[in-house]
Amino acid sequence: MFKPLEKDVCILAGPSSYDLAIKIAKALESIADLVPVDVHIFSDGETKIKITKDIRKKYCVIVQSTYPPTDSHLLQMLMMIKKCNDDNASGICSVIPYMAYARQDKAFLEGEVVSIGVVAKLLEAVGTQKISTAYKHYHILQLMFKMYLQFLP
Repeated sequence: MFKPLEKDVCILAGPSSYDLAIKIAKALESIADLVPVDVHIFSDGETKIKITKDIRKKYCVIVQSTYPPTDSHLLQMLMMIKKCNDDNASGICSVIPYMAYARQDKAFLEGEVVSIGVVAKLLEAVGTQKISTAYKHYHILQLMFKMYLQFLP
């Protein structure tokens, strides 16, 4: 019996970039499936993420901007990446149109935290292998991140 080939790429639509994820999935429809992400925000502000399709052995592209509410969108993205890693995705790329904390690339005053360095470590810790972002001062980010960075015009 003929079995159609499965698509090897999943586009995960993060809550902050759902429309962009749809456009990317349509452009790649011959090789990619759109995977909606269920998000529930509890009354205390905590977020629960559920990926709605099987992503095992798929290359996962997570589309999630980190514009305000910055910390919530960042944590949601980290949760999606972690779940892809836990489910044995074959690879993980984060498409982050707006990279929060990118301008905090050095301590401008004594005692300040280099926030983008913390973000880089968090993204690495949950298993991100590649990042695509539109930040124009990408050369600064290259110093902070150990993973592959691709910069979108």
